[in-house]
Amino acid sequence: MKYDEERDELLELIWKLREERVQDKETIFKKSWNRDVEEATKGALEADLISSSEDKITLTHLGEEMAKMIVRRHRLAEKLLQEVLEVSSSEMDSTACELEHILGPEVTESICAFLGHPRFCPHGKPIPLGECCQVFKEDTNQLVIPLANVVPGDTVKIIFLVPRHHRRLHQLTNLGIIPGTEIVLHQKKPAFVIRVGETDVAIDNEIARHIYVRKVLK
Repeated sequence: MKYDEERDELLELIWKLREERVQDKETIFKKSWNRDVEEATKGALEADLISSSEDKITLTHLGEEMAKMIVRRHRLAEKLLQEVLEVSSSEMDSTACELEHILGPEVTESICAFLGHPRFCPHGKPIPLGECCQVFKEDTNQLVIPLANVVPGDTVKIIFLVPRHHRRLHQLTNLGIIPGTEIVLHQKKPAFVIRVGETDVAIDNEIARHIYVRKVLK
């Protein structure tokens, strides 16, 4: 389907207003930031993304799926910008609006995994779940545990990170400790020592509790 940024913004707005229990056409048109909301509405109707009655606009099944992904990309982008890049609140939303239109599915899933499959954006709004979130649920049932609980000598794969501070997250990523990486736990005392690639890295117990892993079966 041909990309249409203004149409995507309309679908996103309909989704967000529905969260506030608003679906009337007048409010949607009033709050729309599209320069030509009527033209965007016409395009969405022709593409079977929305249905329109005299006073209400609703998403079709196809429109629902598209709006879900747009909102998901926007809210994940906000989370990334705030927690990792430490972008100011004044720039966070506008930058997220740009990113929501260019992030591909693979990059979106990678961001979600990197952030630990967050459930809410910085504004407290729910982030729609993606396929990677379902995989994460299945992984959890297969014993995703903190690195602190791993037996020395085991090879494990990092599933997600949940550090309490932004600076610590930067430190971990700079060391190559990111989701998807396989590491070996060498020892737990007096400090945790893990092998990342060809490098041995020492980390403290608090950090080890915030790195979630799954054992690699050989």
